[in-house]
Amino acid sequence: MKKKFEYDDWIMSIDDIKSTVKVTKENETRTYKLNGQIVNTVQENEYVDIHVDDGNFYSFKFEIEDALIADIYDQNEEFVDTFACFYFGEE
Repeated sequence: MKKKFEYDDWIMSIDDIKSTVKVTKENETRTYKLNGQIVNTVQENEYVDIHVDDGNFYSFKFEIEDALIADIYDQNEEFVDTFACFYFGEE
């Protein structure tokens, strides 16, 4: 199942089957492959949390200044690692 989330001029498309996330801003797109099968997605303002079948979740944040940050948290909601950090429009 494909899902789409929007925040300001950000667009995020999630493919549950392929466990991929595409983020677009200002005609630039980045694609991220997640580890595990996506089981749930939740958007709250500039945050999109994507839960996977091992109990962990990825938290994507649409930052000011065209930055995208994505962190991984474990099943206890403890920070594990930064998964992505990218500034759109700088290439």
